[in-house]
Amino acid sequence: VQDVKNGKLDAVVIDSATGKALAEKNGLKIVEDPQAFETEEYAIAVKKGNTELLDKINGALKELKEDGTIDSIMDNYIGEDAGKTPYESPEDVDRSNGTLVMATNAEFEPYEYHEGDDIVGIDADIAQAICDKLGYELKIEDMEFDSILPAVQSGKADFGAAGMTVTEDRATQVDFSDSYYTGVQVIIVTDDSDITGPDDLKGKKIGVQQGTTGDIYSTDDFGDDNVERFNKGMEAVQA
Repeated sequence: VQDVKNGKLDAVVIDSATGKALAEKNGLKIVEDPQAFETEEYAIAVKKGNTELLDKINGALKELKEDGTIDSIMDNYIGEDAGKTPYESPEDVDRSNGTLVMATNAEFEPYEYHEGDDIVGIDADIAQAICDKLGYELKIEDMEFDSILPAVQSGKADFGAAGMTVTEDRATQVDFSDSYYTGVQVIIVTDDSDITGPDDLKGKKIGVQQGTTGDIYSTDDFGDDNVERFNKGMEAVQA
């Protein structure tokens, strides 16, 4: 985003909810092309073969969807009612089952981001709600996006949640829970940009957050030479 503002990049490709938040804060615009990219399913990653934890998470997600908790969490961060429905843990939760460690990259507002000393956002709240259902404490570990799957694979973290799209390649490395959100990528540009859709990105300098779906799409469609990778979405938008 910083490099787009400074004219060093022509566009940023990133998740729609995150893109809208970044664009609004930086006086940029979203390219309005709902058919630009395919929709994608977001899910929670667990270590390959850890069916016990996966089944528990899926069971909790099912209950949270049915009782409206997931929708309420989403509404608290996205849309006109943002900030009106904060998630609060029940007072009588038994956390005797121990602690679950969540790996994330807290640079992806509104899914996960820093608010003072805390990591907050959609994924943080959903993870807390899951732990409340299952009787665990939640510990969130912040790391680079590319480090999340290795952390889950190695056992450093019990699960990963970071607005993460289910892809065939990632599914060979970890097991994914049921989806909890359907997203899409968007293109962020300056107000005076002549980019109106993906076809206009050919030959342009595209900023992405490294390892994300925006990185995968842009590299596949426009070539590695046209893609500049950043550790944080905000750094790309500023670019």
